[in-house]
Formats: sequence, structure tokens, C-alpha cells
Amino acid sequence: MTNATDAVIEASMSALEFTEAAWEADEDGRRCPDASDLSDLAILAVLKYPEVALPTGTNDVVVAEATRRGLVAGFLDRWLPWAVVGSIVLSGVAIVFQLMVA
Repeated sequence: MTNATDAVIEASMSALEFTEAAWEADEDGRRCPDASDLSDLAILAVLKYPEVALPTGTNDVVVAEATRRGLVAGFLDRWLPWAVVGSIVLSGVAIVFQLMVA
């Protein structure tokens, strides 16, 4: 069994190998490597790289794989909590208004 440090180091190495393979594929005119072979930690490590550190299109492939696995929050995941809070606030305002008018 590996500890957390070993897992992070392994993920960082996998992310580095993926990035190097992506640059080699870009130089040779091939498609970027398959991101589905990466672990979740490795995908998150690749996503933390600046976009300029990856060839064109590779970042999109990694983001698509992360989204498929549920590692990246989608539109509803980001905005639904705010919509719920907003509706609660509006309901509270409407109730207070009704109480003040009545």
C-alpha cells in the first residue's frame, strides 16, 4: 500500500510523462495521447499546468476527460447553490413585504 506522498509523486510523474508525450505527438503531427489512461490525481495535476505548457488541443482533451469523470464542476454544480440561495432570499423578502403590507 502506498502512502499519500507516493500517490502524489506518482501522479505528478504520470502528468509529466503525459505532457512530454503530448509535445512529442504535437511535433510529429500525431494526435495527443489518450487522457483516459491517467489517474484522477494525474489529470488534476495536468489541469494545474498553465495552458501554455501544453500543446494546442491537449488541454481540451484533458478537460473533456476530467469532465467525463466528474472531476470538474459543471454549469449546474457551480450555479445551482447560488440559485437556491437567491430564491430563499427572494422568498424571505416577499414574506416580509406581505407581513408589512397586511
